[in-house]
Amino acid sequence: MTRWILPVGLLLCILVHGEVHATSEDGEAAAELGRAAELLDSDLDAAEDAIERALEMAPDEPEVQFMCGRVMGRKAEDSVLRALSYARRSLRCLERAAQLRPEHIPYRRGLMAFYLGAPGIAGGDESLALEQVEAIEVLDPVEGVLARVDYLYAIDETEGVGDLLAASRQRYPEASVLHFRHGLWLQQREEYAQAHAAFVQGRAPLSLGESPEDLAPALNALYQIGRNALFSESRVDEGIDALREYVSLELPAAGVPELEWAYLRLAQLHLLAGDHQEAGRYAQLAAALEDQRLQSVLRDLSLD
Repeated sequence: MTRWILPVGLLLCILVHGEVHATSEDGEAAAELGRAAELLDSDLDAAEDAIERALEMAPDEPEVQFMCGRVMGRKAEDSVLRALSYARRSLRCLERAAQLRPEHIPYRRGLMAFYLGAPGIAGGDESLALEQVEAIEVLDPVEGVLARVDYLYAIDETEGVGDLLAASRQRYPEASVLHFRHGLWLQQREEYAQAHAAFVQGRAPLSLGESPEDLAPALNALYQIGRNALFSESRVDEGIDALREYVSLELPAAGVPELEWAYLRLAQLHLLAGDHQEAGRYAQLAAALEDQRLQSVLRDLSLD
């Protein structure tokens, strides 16, 4: 059972969620909610206790219900005997959060993730997941495209994903995230020239002066210009320029590759360009990140 529930917890953990805006009545609930969020990755039992207290104080607060869904989803991952019970509790909380605040897309995304990730005995249901996709499409067409793409991937019906993203880029050219996602789709199919064009279009909003968090899709597109140059072994100078710009910018705390990954890609691109000195310099910068995958790639670099 745990193996089936695992995708649900992982998806719920990465969803962006808001905060309770505490008043004199709900301040204690907000404190317990914050405690549950802080403990989610370190002490699940304590996180469960905290969210139970928050639920007692503020059962109609949607963020409390959503956090309940996240905590119980994680408990379902870790439990053997009570996995099904925790999964069903997670679903009830997620459904309640979406009922209390139906216009909030992260709640609907969380519910969609559950329906797609859980087995039927625990409440998984592709048709109910599709209902959430359709509701998101009404609330925000761009978010709706992304939800539908994720839905199609989850049910292994990816044949139309490329056409959907291409058409959506034409319909919503200001949506950097669509260019970025289509670029990734093209890159996975080794259509590197088209992927490059998509990433270039996706990075355009970087000149608008928005916050790093708002610019995350554009920053991801900028990073991918460099990564795409590495994969294709073409436009190497453009890839280097893109990654140099990336490492010079203020990055959000999450949602984009760490600086060290950009340094690693710069080292690799400089090796392609035959500049071993610059490659070595960037490799040293990349080595600061304690990441097994990154360190493995670093060890394989031919810097001599």
